[in-house]
Amino acid sequence: PSGELALWNVEDRRSPSRVRDLHGQGSVECAVFSPDGLRALTGGADKTASLWDLEGAKKLWSAVAHSDAVTTVAFLPDGKRALTGSKGMGVALWDLETGVELNRINCNAPVLSLAISPDGKRALVGCTDEHVRLLVNGFRGESCMRLLDGGHKKGTVGAVAFSPDGSTGLSCGSDGAVRLWNVDSLEQTDVVRLSQGETVALAAAFAGDGRSFFLATTGGAFLRFELK
Repeated sequence: PSGELALWNVEDRRSPSRVRDLHGQGSVECAVFSPDGLRALTGGADKTASLWDLEGAKKLWSAVAHSDAVTTVAFLPDGKRALTGSKGMGVALWDLETGVELNRINCNAPVLSLAISPDGKRALVGCTDEHVRLLVNGFRGESCMRLLDGGHKKGTVGAVAFSPDGSTGLSCGSDGAVRLWNVDSLEQTDVVRLSQGETVALAAAFAGDGRSFFLATTGGAFLRFELK
């Protein structure tokens, strides 16, 4: 049913078991585990962000986070703060202990994807206006946003990711391109173009050693690419 969040045990990948259900939010648009795996942060079509205690199966707090649906959420590595992004064109920084908003950044376009660097000092933001944004300086103030030049030629940026060492960013656009960025120089370092059969990447992640990355696509493919 709408608004239901389910927790699964996936140790047996052939037959995962449903551990418990969490109730109390409208249609869930996105969810992510905390770094310690004990909590989850969700975003809803009802504009709210909610923090959940997974062991106790209860909601810790919920807040109206944006002016439109919350499309993406991400914990900072310390587990005490998080970012939320929205169709309402903003990214917000939250204190998770109190549920208080610490800062809001206007991206001038609906936000679809977020990724935070392993050191928690930078974030990549994918939007509907072709551009990739890099947030720096602790995500405080409008001056913390950098626009990565020469982003995607058209459409949206539906997935972003950081390499394990935080030096490389990855963005996936509806133009079928996967772009790699040096997040220190803000320059593009490489581009991979997906075939028509693979279509568009919906999710992206780097391997633990940082030597390759993985994509899940709208064409039903799960792809692995080696870095040069």
